[in-house]
Amino acid sequence: MTNSYCGKNCEECTHRDLLECPGCKEGPGGTRPCQCELARCCRDKGLPHCGECTLYSACGKLPARNAIPVERLKAQEAEKEERAKLVQKSKILGPWLWALFLLVIPSAIASFLTNHTIVQWMPSLYVPGQILNLLCAIAYGGILLRLSSESGRYRVSGICRLISAAATAALLLLPAGTEESWAFLLLLPAAVVALVGEYFEYAGHAAVTEPVSTGLSQQWERLWKWYIGMFLALMGSLVLSLLLSFVGILLALAAAIGFWVVSIIKLVYLYRTAKLFKKLPSSD
Repeated sequence: MTNSYCGKNCEECTHRDLLECPGCKEGPGGTRPCQCELARCCRDKGLPHCGECTLYSACGKLPARNAIPVERLKAQEAEKEERAKLVQKSKILGPWLWALFLLVIPSAIASFLTNHTIVQWMPSLYVPGQILNLLCAIAYGGILLRLSSESGRYRVSGICRLISAAATAALLLLPAGTEESWAFLLLLPAAVVALVGEYFEYAGHAAVTEPVSTGLSQQWERLWKWYIGMFLALMGSLVLSLLLSFVGILLALAAAIGFWVVSIIKLVYLYRTAKLFKKLPSSD
């Protein structure tokens, strides 16, 4: 039993070449990840082979020793297939996620043009800024719909983005002097739809990254919890402002800063997610 842990002759193994196995004690039972249950058992017990084990005659693992290479081969084939699927997905996810990341540039310009201080200084910039913001929202929603083939969550998020864009367009088309109540009727449902869209976007990112990077997937899930926390804080500040105006203002300020931080973290995660899938094909 010196040739292997279980007593098989490695030279006679018909699966050795396919598995690229250097031998039982050098491969699955040596320094490499231990894929053989028998080899792992001997190594954990510090035994040179199964024959030294006190449970050798009653071992329930030994009868399956001929099937172990077959199972390892099946596992390797399944891993290769999964890898091929991920590489295929990356051809879509890589460039389109990168496009989402790059949309931050025109979105930042739109935010600048519609900034209250800037608008007071140059009112003519407000409408172009809103139009640019609308175009960015439509582009963002369209890209999410393009990504829906990789996760159904992206489809829901894309639809929500386009609905929000439609609400923004409707606000732009409202004639001057329109009562604020009409604008509020558009803004309230648009905010709810935007919240739902944000959730499904984060969930979509978490779903597509989970097979490649569990850590990044979990970070997307945690980020959504922070986002909803900031949203609830903002809603709470509106209620508090009716009772304790100073406390409400402080809570609203904290929520605004929190949203700003979450937005930056989202941008970082989006960059990492896009980079992850853009690099995947070259590593195959």
